[in-house]
Amino acid sequence: MRVEIIVDPEATREWHRALYLRLTERRRLSVRFRFESRGGASVGPAMRLLFLLERLLYRIPAGHPADPADLSAYPTAAPDDDAPDLVIDLVRAGGPENVPRLTLACCGSPIDIGATEAVLAHDAPVLSLDLHKNGEVRRVARWRLALERSDVALTSLDAIFGRSINVIDVALLRLGRGLPLGGAEHLSGRRVGDPADADGPIRFLAAELAFHARRWIDRHLRRATGWSVGWRTAIGESTDLPRFPEGRFRRIRTDGRRHLATPFLCTHAGRTFAFVEEFPFATGRGLIAACEFRDGRFSAPEPVLEADCHLSYPYVFAHAGHIWMVPDTSARRSVEFWAAVEFPFRWERRYRIQNVDLSHVTVLEDAGRLYLIGSTRYGDGASDRDAIAVLTADRLEGPWRPVGGPGPVLVDASAARPAGRPFRYYDGLVRPAEDNRGGLAAGLSFVDIVTLSPEHYGQRTIGAFRPAQPHKGLSHYERDERFELVCVNAPVQGRSIQLRPDFADT
Repeated sequence: MRVEIIVDPEATREWHRALYLRLTERRRLSVRFRFESRGGASVGPAMRLLFLLERLLYRIPAGHPADPADLSAYPTAAPDDDAPDLVIDLVRAGGPENVPRLTLACCGSPIDIGATEAVLAHDAPVLSLDLHKNGEVRRVARWRLALERSDVALTSLDAIFGRSINVIDVALLRLGRGLPLGGAEHLSGRRVGDPADADGPIRFLAAELAFHARRWIDRHLRRATGWSVGWRTAIGESTDLPRFPEGRFRRIRTDGRRHLATPFLCTHAGRTFAFVEEFPFATGRGLIAACEFRDGRFSAPEPVLEADCHLSYPYVFAHAGHIWMVPDTSARRSVEFWAAVEFPFRWERRYRIQNVDLSHVTVLEDAGRLYLIGSTRYGDGASDRDAIAVLTADRLEGPWRPVGGPGPVLVDASAARPAGRPFRYYDGLVRPAEDNRGGLAAGLSFVDIVTLSPEHYGQRTIGAFRPAQPHKGLSHYERDERFELVCVNAPVQGRSIQLRPDFADT
């Protein structure tokens, strides 16, 4: 396949080079550039100043995707060249109707302009990819992205441009394999600031410095927040959506030298444990700990599983007569199944999927098949907070294969990353998911899994919740017949956590 990428000669960037290398080296395509000027799209002096200051503040190296790039060494279209089989139009230059053309936009603007606008406006970026063919236009994908450092423009642009490469890559993979292109449209975006707003970078820098100043003041006045696990006796039935405002959560206490996060419940032989990620500040590396419910409260955490990498999200479940745990081992690019040898303190690794990009893995069983749902980056630079992939197998040891073909089955910052154990809701299955719009783990969404098969995954959001001040985030929900547990970014002082709703849609 001959592919032509249209870029503005005054705004060539490193991510354009990365896209070329992805398509030629990984996909083995014949790729060339064509330059079409759109005028006034290059990074202005204010943006260059912002980038320079961020490099100094955060020690960001050169070669960032937003940096200027010299593309003169790469193949370039000539007037007498044969027509390409596909055009990737990054500037909306247009072209003949008989040549299929993919156009990429961010928040309704050409990708480079829209990405900059979204970052400066602290808006949730939305990528849209359209296929123009024979006079018709079809939406191929609409991905709402998460920004892990929305206060740093260069890092945010890195995530947007990384996902831009991903969405094009997935589309070409599907085209090459004869798979349908649709199925990734989820949310609409809104237009953001004026692209001619010269003061935008200055205001962004001022807000960035004010944010760090507030964080410094909060820390020294002991108003800082941290991740905590809260628990309470369950309110309502185990199939209900949570009723957060109706009661307080009691904090599982620690010595103040560690955070606790992502709790999962397991009752065995009459004893109930909450398995949590324990993050000691001294080591900076997570481990798995267990808190037993006894004497009317959950005990302090006791370590049960450590490794040479960061561990988190200890998804515990029963299967085939054993108790299993799938801790998050994405730091070493694997999904690992650990069996309880002496519950809850001794675990043995039985199976492992290697060289896979999945974190926060959830295990489901449906119609005799097993499914893994996990968040994925699917490429360098992108966040794993906005996309999920699904694998399926007929037994725990595998082999596992992707559902729905290559790439993520969903990219949606509001309702993708797993955030707790799925539960039955009426006749359906609901899973908690992180809402990362406007901040990482800012809230929770509850999504109804409407399609789960070896070929397809589909979901719809049926509820959403964000905590009000002084809480900064809500990242997890777990329940059984007796208890409800949450993970909250709350003030470190105090023994209880009160979740007052900012919004709650059902």
